[in-house]
Amino acid sequence: MVAEDLVGVPYKPGGLTLEEGLDCYGLVRMAVQLEFGVWLPPEPGIWRGYARLLEPDEPMRRGDVLFFDSLERLHVGFVLGDGNFVHAMKQVAQVVCEPVSRYRDILRAIGRVHADRD
Repeated sequence: MVAEDLVGVPYKPGGLTLEEGLDCYGLVRMAVQLEFGVWLPPEPGIWRGYARLLEPDEPMRRGDVLFFDSLERLHVGFVLGDGNFVHAMKQVAQVVCEPVSRYRDILRAIGRVHADRD
C-alpha cells in the first residue's frame, strides 16, 4: 500500500485507521509510515520537530507534509508529486487527491519529514 491507495478512505474526525476512517492528521501519519516507516506522534503541533521546514523557493517532493491554515484548525496534507497532494476532507467525507495550487493562499509551511532525503 502507498499513499495514493488512501484516496477514497472515509473521513472521520479523530480517525486513525482505515477501518474507522481518517482525519487529516491520521491520513498524514499513515502516509508517512507507509512511505518511510516513520511514526509521527499523534499531536501534530510537534510534527515540525520531526521535519525540516523548507525554504519558500525549495521544490516540494513526494512525502513532504503541507501545513495549512483553515477556518477551523490547522490542516495537513501529504505531497504525492506532480503538484498533487492527498488530504482528508470533511466537506466531501473522504480522502481526496487535489492540486496544491488550489490551496496556495492558505499554505503556511512545508516540512520534509524524513530529513535524510535531502
